Amino acid sequence: MIKLKSLYLGMAVAAAAGLASCQADMDTPALQEPLATMKANTTISDFKTEFADKTVKCPMKDEESQTPYIIHGRVVSSDASGNIYKSIVIQDETAAIALSVNQGSTYTDYRIGQEVVLNVTGLYIGYYNGLQQVGWYDEYNGEPSLTFMAWDLFLAHSEKNGFPNPDVQYVDQNAEWPADNPYCIVTSFSQLPSTGEAFRNMQSQLVEFRNVHFKDGGKETYAPYQESVNRTLVDANNQELIVRTSGYSNFYNETLPEGTGTVRGILSYYGDAWQLLLRGKGDVMITKKGQKEDPYTVEEAMEVENQGASGWVSAYIVGSVTAGVTEVKSNGDVIFGSDAEIDNITRFERGSALIVTNSNNVTVDMRCSEEEKDLITTD
Repeated sequence: MIKLKSLYLGMAVAAAAGLASCQADMDTPALQEPLATMKANTTISDFKTEFADKTVKCPMKDEESQTPYIIHGRVVSSDASGNIYKSIVIQDETAAIALSVNQGSTYTDYRIGQEVVLNVTGLYIGYYNGLQQVGWYDEYNGEPSLTFMAWDLFLAHSEKNGFPNPDVQYVDQNAEWPADNPYCIVTSFSQLPSTGEAFRNMQSQLVEFRNVHFKDGGKETYAPYQESVNRTLVDANNQELIVRTSGYSNFYNETLPEGTGTVRGILSYYGDAWQLLLRGKGDVMITKKGQKEDPYTVEEAMEVENQGASGWVSAYIVGSVTAGVTEVKSNGDVIFGSDAEIDNITRFERGSALIVTNSNNVTVDMRCSEEEKDLITTD
């Protein structure tokens, strides 16, 4: 019996070795890069402007030559977390637009950075409660509206072009937007337009807001189970923005973070107000670091300064920028030591700490001794 088992085992090992040898001799097929046969003949901005305030089936761009409207853009959305529902957002160098599709888990085929070329003729361009998008015809309260297009219809009208380029470039709202890779617009609540071409172009863009916090941070969760709700994001000027979160997302039951930081997402619009759609929990970069209870060190503050962060810093005053200087270019622009010009600084004491706030609203929490405090004079 033992010999029989040994025989079977030997045959199995030999067979496995043979299969491994055959597999080793096979070449792994190369990935086939998708190449679009269509070429865009209009920008997203021009396309949205052409059909502003309309909900219509997109006609031919030129009836005589039977030339369709063709746009292109790179994917900046993702439904991987379940927070964005049946929508693919693309952007080119002029604007962004949401494609309403009747399909879930599109992130597996349309990853961030994937270029998509879309023949829009034959599809509908219009609005769903204020958000301009491409989809199919529906009615809302008796008025023309947009709904999801069939997935097969989307596939028949679109082509992928190249492999995804996920490298995101961060640009200012007033800067030139790139076309060769996805971009994220760094902006503020007060900069968001309310009318015209700029308003349409900002709809559905990937944006980033800095120095913001959640109104109910540390108290509420992102959303109740299976319920979509509004949470409130607040900036340094106490202006507010809605963050719309789905109770079907994979982070719905997590508590909103406390502290201040950066939040990204797809800038959507509903009714008469902007709202932010998080692509996932990773779009929220808020921390309690930099609060009074846990101030930055100087090194930490320098690391996050270029990211637009602001907050409290624990440090010693060793000098000040010379009056009238707006940009430090040499040591001559700084006065070091006890002769520092700090007439614009107000101080008050809190225990053993010296709190200094300058005219640029930069707040510093200096932990220093009584002797070190004497180096600082104010009127």
